[in-house]
Parts: sequence; structure tokens; C-alpha cells
Amino acid sequence: MASATHIFCAFILCAFVSHLFSVMALFFYILACLAVLGLVKKTLRAVEIRRLKRQHGCQDPVKVEQTERIVGWGMYKTQMKAFQEHRVLQVGRERYLKYGNTWSLTIMGMEFVNVRRWSNYYDV
Repeated sequence: MASATHIFCAFILCAFVSHLFSVMALFFYILACLAVLGLVKKTLRAVEIRRLKRQHGCQDPVKVEQTERIVGWGMYKTQMKAFQEHRVLQVGRERYLKYGNTWSLTIMGMEFVNVRRWSNYYDV
């Protein structure tokens, strides 16, 4: 037969566990709300950018031909080789001649937009 102490401890343990689950539920609810809020904010920003591009007739920068654009490992190796051979300016000039005044590339997961004129920078 269970003593009063055992029953009291079981009652406290059940209350603690139910409280713990309610705190965890509240935590996950708040986390889900923040995720949805972030998604909505990102979507609204994308819609705003698209509207501004249409309004001003802007186009996306030309993308440099790369074997893969997610990480940009091939472009990183190309840049490092040009750096070691002291040909960085020449390679950059060749890209401007080939792709125009505004172009983008991905190196090590970061997208770089290159512009020849500063006025284009503010439009991008």
C-alpha cells in the first residue's frame, strides 16, 4: 500500500510533467509563430522588390557561367588560380567584356554582384 508521501510525490511529479509539456508546447508555438512571421516578411520583401523592378524596368544581372551556383567551388578555384598567377585584373576585365557592365557570380556560397558604374550599384 502506498504511503501518503509516495502519493504526494507522484502528484507533484505529474503536475511537474504536465507543466513541462505545457511550457514545451508554448515554446514550439512561439517558435512556429516566429517562423511564419519570418516567412511572411521574406515574401513581402520579395513582392516589394519585384514591384520596384517592374516599376523602374530593372533586369537581373547577367549570371556568369558556372558549373554549379550553390557553393561556387569551381569559380573559387578559378579566382585563386588567377590570384596566384597575378592575373586577377585581366580576368575581371575579360568578364566585363564578356558579360557587360553588371554581372553576378557565386563563390563559396555567397553571391557577388559586380558593377562597373556606381549608379548601377544603387539600382541593383
